[in-house]
Amino acid sequence: MDSQQNDAAAVRIFPPGVPMLTILAGVGLDRLWPVDPGFDIPSPARYWVGFIVAGAIFCLGLWSVVLFRRTGQNENP
Repeated sequence: MDSQQNDAAAVRIFPPGVPMLTILAGVGLDRLWPVDPGFDIPSPARYWVGFIVAGAIFCLGLWSVVLFRRTGQNENP
C-alpha cells in the first residue's frame, strides 16, 4: 500500500460533469435535428410537471447526502 492514503475516490472524470456533458450534447443535437413529439402540454400542466421533476431530483439528491452522512462517508466525489 501507499504510505499516503487518499480519502477520496480515484476517478478520472469529475462525476457531475458526465450528466452535464450529456445534457449539453442533447441540447446541441436538438438544435441540429429538432424532434417534434406530436403533442403539446398546456402551459399550467407544463409548469407542474417541471416542478415535480425538479422536486424529485432535489429530494433524491438530499436523500443520498443524508444516507452518506449517516454512514460516516463523505458525500463529495
